[in-house]
Amino acid sequence: RNVAGLVPPCEKGGAYHGTSAALEFAVKHLKVENVCVLGHTNCGGIAAAVNMPDEPGNFIESWVSIIKQRRDEIVADDQHACKTEALEKAAIEQSLQNLMTFDFVEKAAADGTLRLVGCLIDIASGELQVFERDEQVWQDFS
Repeated sequence: RNVAGLVPPCEKGGAYHGTSAALEFAVKHLKVENVCVLGHTNCGGIAAAVNMPDEPGNFIESWVSIIKQRRDEIVADDQHACKTEALEKAAIEQSLQNLMTFDFVEKAAADGTLRLVGCLIDIASGELQVFERDEQVWQDFS
């Protein structure tokens, strides 16, 4: 659990890696069978990513830069009536892609011992949408 539910790409060295450490512990040591990237509607972190100017040196701006490319694409696309709603799903998709940059995740997924799935819950209605990584489609869960 973190701001906007984002998973960073794998990075070696550098600073503290809370999300990466939790992921490694879960996959390599606890041998979890499923990893779910869970987002929700009306997410403040996603809204911040859509509305925040690029200002280097700030913690939140640095963190949400994980989805900067997707954000820029959505903001520039006139087909998205609600930029925040579009980015909520795109952030989950990007986090699923980023999971595969970790060698231990890629290996477990290839071995069939780990399943990656994305979910978006509508806070108001309680409805759940599921993104199956292999099929690249969002489906209502009922």
